[in-house]
Amino acid sequence: MEFRILGPLEVLDDGRRVELAGGRQRTLLALLLLHPNEVVSSDRLIDGVWGERPPATAPKVLQNAVSQLRRSLGDDLIVTRAPGYLLRVEPEAIDARRFESRLEEGRDAIAAGRAKEAVEILREALALWRGRPLDDFAYEAFADAEVSRLEELRLRALEERIEADLALGRHADLIGELKRLVTEHPLRERPRGQLMVALYRSARQAEALRVYQDGRRLLAEELGLQPGADLQQLERQILTQDPALASPSVPLPRAERLLRPPRRWLALGFAGLALAVAAVVAAFLLTGGKPAPVVVPSSLVKIDPRTHEVVDVFQVAREPSRPTVVGDYVFVSSTASGILTRLDVDSGEVDTVGRLAGPAEIADGGDGTLWVGSYRGDDTVRQLDAEDYGLRRMLRLRNNSEPWALAVGAGSVWISQSFPAMVSRFDAATGEFQQRYRLMSSEQEIVFANEDAVGEGAAWTATVGPRSGVLRIDLEGGGSNLIEVGEIPYAVTVGYGSVWLTDLVEEPPPTSESAAGHVYRLDPVTEKLTDVIRVGKLPTGVVTGGGSVWVANGGDATVWELDPETGEVMSKIDTGYYPEGLAYGHGYLWVSVQSEPFTF
Repeated sequence: MEFRILGPLEVLDDGRRVELAGGRQRTLLALLLLHPNEVVSSDRLIDGVWGERPPATAPKVLQNAVSQLRRSLGDDLIVTRAPGYLLRVEPEAIDARRFESRLEEGRDAIAAGRAKEAVEILREALALWRGRPLDDFAYEAFADAEVSRLEELRLRALEERIEADLALGRHADLIGELKRLVTEHPLRERPRGQLMVALYRSARQAEALRVYQDGRRLLAEELGLQPGADLQQLERQILTQDPALASPSVPLPRAERLLRPPRRWLALGFAGLALAVAAVVAAFLLTGGKPAPVVVPSSLVKIDPRTHEVVDVFQVAREPSRPTVVGDYVFVSSTASGILTRLDVDSGEVDTVGRLAGPAEIADGGDGTLWVGSYRGDDTVRQLDAEDYGLRRMLRLRNNSEPWALAVGAGSVWISQSFPAMVSRFDAATGEFQQRYRLMSSEQEIVFANEDAVGEGAAWTATVGPRSGVLRIDLEGGGSNLIEVGEIPYAVTVGYGSVWLTDLVEEPPPTSESAAGHVYRLDPVTEKLTDVIRVGKLPTGVVTGGGSVWVANGGDATVWELDPETGEVMSKIDTGYYPEGLAYGHGYLWVSVQSEPFTF
């Protein structure tokens, strides 16, 4: 039995097409094929087949549909296993799994220098595609994430095959194909770079530079960004006629290393390029050849907590939100562009995760995954694999509320919502709904501002409204109570035996230059206020780590360091632009900075 999802859903038995009766059977099979050899719960299948309003008879109808599908496919393929069903199938029987396997083989062949073999393998992989994945379910929510993932892999396979063809000296034959690819994906930098290489090797240097300029203008107009570092380096190589760009018929071992962009294909540029370049040149001259990193708008800043110096600056999408450390990566989302960006801590490589529905706040799953909230009218929370962005689980809130912020801890995912104000708790391992905590006033708004807001026996949520403060949810008993403190609490974290809560309200009024926000320190046992610490303007983030408490002041472009014992201000770090959020990991402080002061 062969199952095809790289196009409209098809089932073949010894080359003959198996007819499936009705759309319900097809939807059921598609759901099971997305999770082969895994138990898919009956509730999840009902959600996929009927959506948010299943009929009362849905469980019985589902059983009948499974029975009909067994008659079509054979009784031994679909196994009943609590709490649902399992499709027992060899991975190679699904065309999408064969494609992924061939893609990895092709990449390995390229890495080993076997370009000709790589081309053959990758062409075989791409030949499996018959159209858009699961094309007959293009508008179904259950298929959206997997369709996006597979389409991204197809583009990567195409790019890898072109890379292997370039290594074989087929640059002239590739120009037409690359022009179409750049037209279809104008913001994707790797095929643009490959087209520049193909044109340059075909003695069309002026056209190659024009391709770069077209991309630069497009990025500036669409995103307010400049091309990534790899594309800029390639332009310089063309301008200087770098020998490393010569056709591979000339044995230059360095060329292939230079011409193969990193696997993480898109390093986003930045605004204010002229100012940044001038600052880099000045720093280069003053430091004898070692330019100091320059903080630019819309970037992720790496700070050494011991020296308080900026170690590195990474360009990300516009107006980044709070960063989150997940394993060996730092993730940050952009609400302005809807882009989720990943930074590899070891290599410094930056890439983006595309086609997420309005990625919002992020939480570390603690198991190599991350949970991503949503905005722009989307009511889902997605669990993604930090390595390959594969979708592990999707939670839907079903009340037309945007799950802007979330936290993970005590085996649960805690999702905060506004209008109506509530916190929903789901089991992190199974995705099953556990409990909902509502606030009494319909005017309340709530914010989880940090992924480590679970600790000291409770989950903690900043809440704003007629009664402002921090909501405490007991991890064992499940009860909740509001600790009233501050006027506009915004960010909360737990560390050093205390709960730390920022307040955006400034005293004296904002017209005074000495206006400042506050950090409140609470005893998690007695729930009493133990300290009020005056900090900078509009403290939008707070995190603990490295023996200190760190506060991002979104109104005055500073990060303050507090002594967790005394509450005294130990240092003030000028970030140049306005910090939105903080994370601590791998011995460094990670700060997302925006171009304008925080507003609320």
